[in-house]
Amino acid sequence: MAEITWYILDKLDHFIEFEFLKTEIPHTYLIHLLTTYPDGVQQYGRDKFTNLHQIILYFGAQYMEWGEISYPEMEGCKRTYFLGK
Repeated sequence: MAEITWYILDKLDHFIEFEFLKTEIPHTYLIHLLTTYPDGVQQYGRDKFTNLHQIILYFGAQYMEWGEISYPEMEGCKRTYFLGK
């Protein structure tokens, strides 16, 4: 899932609740990439997550790797990622 989470956010609970990955395609890993935005900038999805820690808690996967990258030119935005199953 590369930068599509914001587009499917309304369906994300359903995706997680029914453990789609675990039941429908159990031998699959999820690579999740998402840019997060600084306080005051992110308006959409604040009730679900606003940073990597909250993303990790929200998905509740078995994580192999996770992290975030930020650059000065990103003006407080962070690119987050995780690999999980």
